[in-house]
Amino acid sequence: MNHSQWKTTRTRRALGERVTPTPEYVEAGYALALAEALYDRRTKLGLTQAQLAERAGLSQPKVSAIEGGGHVPTLPLLQRLATALVSHLVIDLDEDNPAFDFRPLGEFRSDLEIETHGAVQVIVADEADHRVAN
Repeated sequence: MNHSQWKTTRTRRALGERVTPTPEYVEAGYALALAEALYDRRTKLGLTQAQLAERAGLSQPKVSAIEGGGHVPTLPLLQRLATALVSHLVIDLDEDNPAFDFRPLGEFRSDLEIETHGAVQVIVADEADHRVAN
């Protein structure tokens, strides 16, 4: 699914049309949400794609592909990116509104219950789990 098709489907859903999202639509939404979060955190830190790539042990074209929404990284790669961005990565895989948030280390609300499961922390809030890569 290309970006234009994704936007058309999103617009039709926003207008109230009953549109069943295809797996490609959902995956494209995840890729674009991640791309935006990665770009926002990188630029907030004043890093170039090349600098982020070096910190994360990647090539600059790979960072560009992720920021362009053309590549969905593996969990270990997401962890490397979060570390390179001095951040925790909070992921919400809601089909309608996926969210990826690179939060600076130490920026978690104190009223949340945090459970640790190996290399992943689960933040429990309002009976909803949100995965956070360390």
